[in-house]
This record gives sequence, structure tokens and C-alpha cells, in this order.
Amino acid sequence: MRGISNLAYNSKVKRAPKEEVKFVEENYPVAKHKGILPREEWERVCTVLVRGGVFRPVDSVFDEKGNFKFGIPKVCIWNEKLGTSRNSLTGERLWGTLRYYRATTYFGKPVEEVDRDYPFHVITYKSALHTQSRTIVYNQALVYEPDFELKVNPEDAERLSLKDGDRVRVYSPSNPEGVVTRVKVTNLVRPGVVAYSHHFGHWQHGASPVYIERAASVLLGGEKVAEGNWTKVDPRRGVGVTMNRITRLDPELFNLPLVEPIAGIPDFSSTRVRIEKI
Repeated sequence: MRGISNLAYNSKVKRAPKEEVKFVEENYPVAKHKGILPREEWERVCTVLVRGGVFRPVDSVFDEKGNFKFGIPKVCIWNEKLGTSRNSLTGERLWGTLRYYRATTYFGKPVEEVDRDYPFHVITYKSALHTQSRTIVYNQALVYEPDFELKVNPEDAERLSLKDGDRVRVYSPSNPEGVVTRVKVTNLVRPGVVAYSHHFGHWQHGASPVYIERAASVLLGGEKVAEGNWTKVDPRRGVGVTMNRITRLDPELFNLPLVEPIAGIPDFSSTRVRIEKI
């Protein structure tokens, strides 16, 4: 409510007429909270709600040539600095424009060849109802979406004789012991790909005890969250598994996780895995 009020204020929208305010108050569930805003702010919020957003006149956004006034003035498809650089580990010259790169180890070995015995790509995703790793501490988020299952395409599920709820062990080259989870058969992933939500499988965040001197005295919550020098454990914080446990590491470079070679960001989608039904 306050966020929409900020939007309305900064966009300088007008106060809604009485019929629009009446419409919002009779049809929008959020209207039961209108009392947290002054009347004038609430009427501006109604202006935004009844239109589904804030919209500007076309001529204030696009110029006479149809160019977006607030966009990037020029998009460069050639990057001189990139095109004159090399991969610092392999010596390979980088391309200064768009190009498809296969996933490789640090020293250029294609992952699909090195890990050919692991037929599935494993990826992670973030739910619309959770944020990063932290919403494991919000009980209501777990009520709405207790999503602790490995997503598998129906074609792969049929080939492996898997159905919803079956337990499987997921192995990777860097984790021969694997992790155990349950399966959800869904068309939301393509054949050859399996996916697991990013939000679960914690071993901290309250899933294990932490030693803190006089924890019960110094922590907010006191004896509700600590006993003596140790924090209390909430088993719900450790539900599910994390794909971090099986992420591919490169033994040729100190068992570091793979990275995208140009930007240097972590490579979350090149780990290959094998699945066995339990």
C-alpha cells in the first residue's frame, strides 16, 4: 500500500474521482487496509489501482522518430576491449561480439565430454513466493509453498520409471555420494534437464546450533531462541536439499566451482548429474 502510494506521489497522479474510489473500496481486497494512509494518499492510490499502473502520454515517452526517450542511446554489438583480450587461463582470444560458448572447465575442456556419464543438466530457480535463501525463516512461506522436489520432465520420468513422490539419489562428478530428494514430474522443465528450487537445504539459518557466549542473555528472544551458550535448532530450517552440494568443482584448479569465463560470475547451469531411483 505504501509502495503504491510512493509511486502515485512521485508520478504526480491526480486523486481518483468518487466513483473510482467507490469501485476500489467495493472490489479490491486491499481496500480493507486503506486506514493506514491519509485520505488524500488513498485516493491517489485508487487512481493507480483502478488503472493497473501509471501510464504516460505516448509523446512524453517516444520522440518523433519513435525512439524511446529513456532507453540506451546506442547499443554496441562490438566491444573493443573484450575483442582484444584473452582468457587468462587458456590464452584463447575472446570474441568482441556475440558468440555461443560451450560450458568448459577452467582450462577449456568441454563439460559435456568430461561428464558424459552424467546425462542430466541440473539447474536451480527462484520461486515467486520466496527470496534468495532467506525465506526459510518465514513459516508462512513454507505453508504456501513447501516446494522440496526435483522437477523432472515426463519423458525422462517414464524412461526412469519415476512418478510423483518417488525418492531419488542425485549424483554429480564432484559428489559421488549424492543427495536424496523426491521427484515432481512436470513439463516445466525440458527433457534432459532437472531443476530444484534455490531456497532449501540449509545447514545454517537455524538448522544447526551455533555457539555464542551467554547466548540466552545477549540474543533477542532470550531463552526462546537459545539455551545457555548455544542457539536452539529449528528442524524446519533444514528441510529439502541444496544443489550447492553437488555443484561441479574443477579438480585442476583447487576444486573451485565453475565460472562464466568472461564476466567471472558463478556458473549455475553447467553441472551434469545422474539420477537413480531409490
